[in-house]
Amino acid sequence: MPGMRSRLADVMVLTPESDPLTGVSASEVGAFPMTGPFTAITTDTGLVDFPGSRIKTLAIVVTTAITWVTSGQPTVQLFAARTKFGVLGSDTATTTGGPIGVTLPATPYLGSTGAASSFPTGTAPNAAALIGATATWGPAAATTLATGIYWFSPTQLTELQWWYPCLGVEVKLPSAQTAGAYQVFMEVAPI
Repeated sequence: MPGMRSRLADVMVLTPESDPLTGVSASEVGAFPMTGPFTAITTDTGLVDFPGSRIKTLAIVVTTAITWVTSGQPTVQLFAARTKFGVLGSDTATTTGGPIGVTLPATPYLGSTGAASSFPTGTAPNAAALIGATATWGPAAATTLATGIYWFSPTQLTELQWWYPCLGVEVKLPSAQTAGAYQVFMEVAPI
C-alpha cells in the first residue's frame, strides 16, 4: 500500500499474551537489577516489586560460562522486603506553599556483591531477610557453570509460591567468580 511504513508481519504476534515489541510473554517481570563487579562470592540482585501473583518461576540465563576457583556447589536463595526504597515518600512534606506536599520515595536497592549477604537490613524501609531454603544451581563439586538457561520452580524454591511485595535473589558461589556473565529473570502467574 502506498504510504504504509510497516509490514503486517512486523505487527503480528503468535499469541495475544506476547509483547509485540519484545517477543516475550506478558508474564515476564524482567531482569533483576544487578551491580558489579562480579568477582565476589555472593551476588544480591536488586529488589523488584511484584504484582499480586503467587506462583513464580525463576530463570537464570548464563550468557558467558561462569567460573570460580574452589570446587563446590553454587546456590540460589530468595530474600524479601516490604519495599525496594530505602527512604519512603510521604504526602506531608513542607513546601513553599505550606506544610502539605509530596516527597517521593528515594534510593532503591539495586543490588550488591560481597563475601556475604549485603542486602539492606536493620530498620531501613527496604530492610530485607532471606526466605526459604537454598536451591542448588548446576552440578556439585564444580568450578564452572555452562552457558544456558537454568530454571527454578516452587518445588526447588518453595517461597516462589507465596506473595511478597518485593523479592531479590542471592547467588552464592563456592569462591569468588573469576569469569562469566548471567542475568536473573522472573516469570509470574496471575492469582
